[in-house]
Amino acid sequence: ESKASGGSLEDAIRIHAGMHGGLDGLLVKMESIDEAAFERLMQDAGIRGVSRSEIVRRIRLMSSVEGEECIKVCARSLEEAMEAFSGDRASFDDYIRRSMSSGDNSMGMDDEGDRGFSVQLDSVSLSKSGGTMPEDFSHDPKAMIARLKQKGRQS
Repeated sequence: ESKASGGSLEDAIRIHAGMHGGLDGLLVKMESIDEAAFERLMQDAGIRGVSRSEIVRRIRLMSSVEGEECIKVCARSLEEAMEAFSGDRASFDDYIRRSMSSGDNSMGMDDEGDRGFSVQLDSVSLSKSGGTMPEDFSHDPKAMIARLKQKGRQS
């Protein structure tokens, strides 16, 4: 097997693939350059005694293996995510049921005594809060924009 100086042919291909946007980018370059440019590239890479057809064949092989590995990893990740979701389906359904139920639990107390969080945006809860509006509060958009545009004003 012919080698690149300092490493294997596949190592040299991977190094150069990184400079050309991956194996597919390197393959396009190898197929599009003329013989003189190919020889210069091989010399710069320290690769001797390897034909263009052999380089192209290796790049295609490496690219197909890389693609298959990616597909396997993606499929495995998807299966793991689906399994994790379906394995915890009961607690997820319970969470949705608790979240969507409209009981008198203003603090979101569930059957087991756990406290949840409630925003309490209903009108009864809002009227109970004793907050006061700021004196300069305005819903007028023009007044707000004018106030924001005032230079040097401290908020």
